[in-house]
Amino acid sequence: MSRVKMVKRLSMKYLAAIVLLAAAATAQTYTTHFPLTENPISEGGKWINAGVVGLDWTNVRTTPGFAFGTQPGTAGSPGFADSWALLSGAWGPDQTAQATINDPSPNDNCHQENELVLRGNLSAHSATGYEVTVKAADDASSYLIIVRWNGAYGDFTYLANLQGSAYAVKTGDVFKATIVGNVITAYINGVQKARVMDYWYATGHPGMGFYLGHYNSAICAGTNAGYGFSNYTAVASSSPPFVQGNSGPSTIQASNSSLAVSYLNPQTAGNLNIVAVGWGDNTSSISSVTDSKGNTYTRAVGPTSTTDLRQSIYYAKNIVGGTSNKVTIKFNQAAAYPDVRILEYSGLDPTSPLDVRAAAAGNGPSASSGSATTTSANELIFGAGTSAHHFTAGGTGFYSRMINIFGNIAEDKTVTSSGSYDATATNITGLWVMQMATFRSPNPPTVIAISPASGSANGGTAVTITGTGFLSGASVKLGATAATDVTVGSSTSITATTGAHAAGAVSVVVTNPDGQSGSLANGYSYTVTTGGTIGYVQGKSTTQGSGSSVAIAYPAGQTGGDLNVVAVMWGDTISAVTSVTDSKGNTYALAMGPTKVTGLTSAIYYAKNIASGSNTIMVKFNQTASYPNVNVLEYSGLDTANPLDVRAAATGSGTTANSGSATTTSASELIVGAGNPTSVFTSAGSGFTSRIINAFGGISEDKIVSSAGSYNATATLTSGTWVMQMVTFRASSP
Repeated sequence: MSRVKMVKRLSMKYLAAIVLLAAAATAQTYTTHFPLTENPISEGGKWINAGVVGLDWTNVRTTPGFAFGTQPGTAGSPGFADSWALLSGAWGPDQTAQATINDPSPNDNCHQENELVLRGNLSAHSATGYEVTVKAADDASSYLIIVRWNGAYGDFTYLANLQGSAYAVKTGDVFKATIVGNVITAYINGVQKARVMDYWYATGHPGMGFYLGHYNSAICAGTNAGYGFSNYTAVASSSPPFVQGNSGPSTIQASNSSLAVSYLNPQTAGNLNIVAVGWGDNTSSISSVTDSKGNTYTRAVGPTSTTDLRQSIYYAKNIVGGTSNKVTIKFNQAAAYPDVRILEYSGLDPTSPLDVRAAAAGNGPSASSGSATTTSANELIFGAGTSAHHFTAGGTGFYSRMINIFGNIAEDKTVTSSGSYDATATNITGLWVMQMATFRSPNPPTVIAISPASGSANGGTAVTITGTGFLSGASVKLGATAATDVTVGSSTSITATTGAHAAGAVSVVVTNPDGQSGSLANGYSYTVTTGGTIGYVQGKSTTQGSGSSVAIAYPAGQTGGDLNVVAVMWGDTISAVTSVTDSKGNTYALAMGPTKVTGLTSAIYYAKNIASGSNTIMVKFNQTASYPNVNVLEYSGLDTANPLDVRAAATGSGTTANSGSATTTSASELIVGAGNPTSVFTSAGSGFTSRIINAFGGISEDKIVSSAGSYNATATLTSGTWVMQMVTFRASSP
């Protein structure tokens, strides 16, 4: 049935326009790189912990650059006492939680889970909200689940349970979850992995969590530090940035060559106006869209036509503020049954807001614009539909802003990652035209991390920058020097090559083509390749229940001339290391050990003046070793010819491990400590930085000293027997 035939029925059914108004969005953001050692995490009262408040659950703890759980995973421990931490304060209902995975030594035999929380709430013996979870695994054993916590301990409902390699994660991957209205969506590296709907909770706090199963306690207990997050960001808003809307004419007109509709409230300078125009013939066309404030309107999409239906969408950016703004539409001739929907939005790019568009026409109850792929992380998705009958509801995840007397709809939603989107709506029956236009937010990019975090002052180091809101064509600067070979892989990842720069810490700045930029203060350190400045570059660990060989890859490409340190630890005294090699052909020498005590053996190896590029370490034993675990570390600024100076080692039992002391012979040296326990190390010694505590509790730590003297390596463990070793390496000559 045509729009002309339906209009009398519609005039009886819709006596007045239906217009839904909302206030402008209020946004909140919190980002942390976990700068402190805290158990539980607080960061100045920013976090609420489930063990402290909920009582039946456990807390989240941090060391610098790393957040992880405290659930013990021991036999008989509570099975669902997840470690949760929620952000304090008032948060809007539409939430995004995002974190970078840091899984230094995951164990596939354990249920180790990284969790993002949306609309969470905690009180004594009660935890509610939505938990979006990935297993800490980079293989087919991984899974992604979305659950609703219902209050009491162990009371939760699965909303999604997906398994397989498509949900695998590893260190450096970006894990994100959003809730907009009643729609919960999960992403890995910007790719949508799951989407569900649930109406249970309308408000709450964003947060994070970790789970450690207790079913395989002999292997899994105490492996909390083997997986976690290296940073976390939460964003929340109260609604899409809709300000106001109106529709006209107020009564159905069979034809007209012009229409005028006014905004009901004063408008705010800098906002965006959107105008959707529909009419009931295929011969008329729009000749102009103007308003009384002199704003300039540009067509976003259309005209899109089907039999006796046509629609176009226009917009005006960076509008003039003021009262009594009237929008006027003129046609080239008298158009049949014309209608106009006008809307105002805040918080959108005042310079170049329009991103992508889509449009389609069809017949039936389900209208869809077809899809288009957005290019920015934060966008407004605007949909408009014209029907020969009438629309009854907006699409999934959309806010229906108005359905007017003609039955035509305007709707919107906001998204927080680039991807493929379409505008949908429910039509009672008959022909329809559906259009979508997306508009960018002016939010600048954010820079979360750079890997490696240091490199030669001569430049030439390949780096990967992670963050949000990166646009194609973005540029990168490290300090005052522009990076080369910049490739925007996605809205969350950029690869580049450093240029030459004076030694020292510099900010990493990403600038999008629209001129907006984000930075990571002192995020990268240039080191003098001819000597002087010692720096930690990267590290990783791996563990096995048993094996005659262990392989482990560095997370990022290595820099030529650096030093590799390999701490090898295992759980017997009869196996021996026969070789340490790597895929770049570097030569490894024994720095310390093997040092033995009942049930434990440790040795430290090193390779000087290493080759650059991706690298995998291989440790081989003379027989099957029990519980082999290996920590690998890369350092810059060390002597490329003769780095090793002195060493010390000791064994013992108790809660404090000590290598014993040795006297260095150079003023500037790197002190590296490594500990192998029968229990779990919990923290580095005084003055040391804990770089790795692996899934078996083995620690690697370091500190840099500026004068020769007597030094020892210490660390704290829960209890039991230990081996503690120390080796020192000279800085390169200035």
